[in-house]
Amino acid sequence: MFKAIECPSCFRQLAAPQIDIWDLEAACKDCALNFSFQEQLPIEIRQKHEVIKLPKGIELLSTEEEFEIDVKWRDVCWKSIDGKRNYGILIAWFLTAVFSFVWGWLISGGLDTTPNGGIRIVLLCIWLTLFVYLPIANLLNSTKIVIKEGQLSLNHGPYPTFNMGKDIPVHQIEQIYIVKDYNFDLKVQTSVYGSRYLLTGLSTAQTAVFIEQEIEKYLQIEDVQMKGEWQG
Repeated sequence: MFKAIECPSCFRQLAAPQIDIWDLEAACKDCALNFSFQEQLPIEIRQKHEVIKLPKGIELLSTEEEFEIDVKWRDVCWKSIDGKRNYGILIAWFLTAVFSFVWGWLISGGLDTTPNGGIRIVLLCIWLTLFVYLPIANLLNSTKIVIKEGQLSLNHGPYPTFNMGKDIPVHQIEQIYIVKDYNFDLKVQTSVYGSRYLLTGLSTAQTAVFIEQEIEKYLQIEDVQMKGEWQG
């Protein structure tokens, strides 16, 4: 049976206002000690309530009026499975971009103003968009998840890509959960549209779990197991 939280310094039992159940931290007013009480929890509770600290590439603002998470793609999406930055992808895309530009310029005949030359220039622009602009935009962009005035809004920027924003009324959100293929994706279960992808391509479980926990905490959603949910 789980006992009350005790201060490790003065061994006094702490009252509820002195305990932060989300961060698993407490403050003893008698000896002015701040401490983590995670080790005092039974193992089954610790495993269920493992709190993930703020990962790199994530900025969080949470007030009574507004909640905002800023996810920087270069820190949370451009990494390999072990969490290290995947420079191999960056180098491969850079070399592809250089090759594409040289190849496209050669086949377009430079600044050829004939009709055929115009078509080649259009094809070159499309090629450069796919292999130069979009990789750079993905490197520099971020995603903002904002909860305000009863609405969850998700927007990508500042550079436009094929990733579209989302707006979901808060009262329709039933659960936030994680699924995994190669990367980690966040899905939202709604009462109207069922399950929808919220954020995709996260390279580490730590980032996905943190975003899930913070949104559910702010919306006061009890975490329940969903079909197909990733289990860490």
